[in-house]
Amino acid sequence: MEYFSGLDEKDKKSQHKKFELIKNLTVWSDLLGFSNDFCKNGWILNQEQWEKIDLRLKNFYRQHYLNISSLNEYIFILNDAVVRTIPLVYNESSSVMNCYPLNNHIYEISMWIRTVIISHINVNKSDEIGARTVLSYGERFNSFLDEITVDDLVYNYTKRDINEKSQLAINTGDYTLMHNPRQLQMNTALSKSYILESLGSKAGLKGNSFFIDKSFFEYIKNIALNDSILEVIDEDGLFVIKYVDELEIECNWLMGFDFEKRIKIDKPFETVVYEIKSFYPVDENPKKFKFDLII
Repeated sequence: MEYFSGLDEKDKKSQHKKFELIKNLTVWSDLLGFSNDFCKNGWILNQEQWEKIDLRLKNFYRQHYLNISSLNEYIFILNDAVVRTIPLVYNESSSVMNCYPLNNHIYEISMWIRTVIISHINVNKSDEIGARTVLSYGERFNSFLDEITVDDLVYNYTKRDINEKSQLAINTGDYTLMHNPRQLQMNTALSKSYILESLGSKAGLKGNSFFIDKSFFEYIKNIALNDSILEVIDEDGLFVIKYVDELEIECNWLMGFDFEKRIKIDKPFETVVYEIKSFYPVDENPKKFKFDLII
């Protein structure tokens, strides 16, 4: 009899995973003002201070997980930050999306951004300090184990039935020992959003604003220009993806952004980041409604 553990099996399979790059959008949203209290108090807080932090975090998390628009989205929470990511896979070989036509692909992106922006606005309305949020486009791949659980450490010869969980896993609840979410594995969109948000006020990304890296606009513009029923408006202070006027659609903007300012970043990498003043959602008349992010 060959002796092997569940981890041996998983590791063997991971060595033969097909390498695939997946385009994605990822948001890093950071709840501001946390380090001050910890640094002032030598990282030792009293009960009242901890309870205050607990209330802030609960509100922050809820504003995000109660606003989900896509089954393709993945949300990851880490201390005072929330990561939200969505794959950009819409071709026939896709195992992630169901072959969206281009305009429907952009529609889903717009609806996802809408929920992220609503979460950002609600956090800033309900929190004294608020959060700074950055959205970027990038690529990722998943070529390693997603997770390791207690049962993965158990060898086959110790099990009554190798197709069932071990008694150890049953007794312990088979909790996760290592978590490596495939949505975040070598995710360059996550890296960009995190780095840009971390630069903060010193680089011009001030306060509890919503910022978008130029990579997003380059991606979405390129997609829209390949669809004959879509039009791009890219003017100073305004970016819009819309249906062509000939279709005579009243709510004809798939998405629109007013820019508050353009921020040039030189280090640690060169890019341009846009502070978003307002967002025009897909399901509203742009002449009558928009989400204001700077009040």
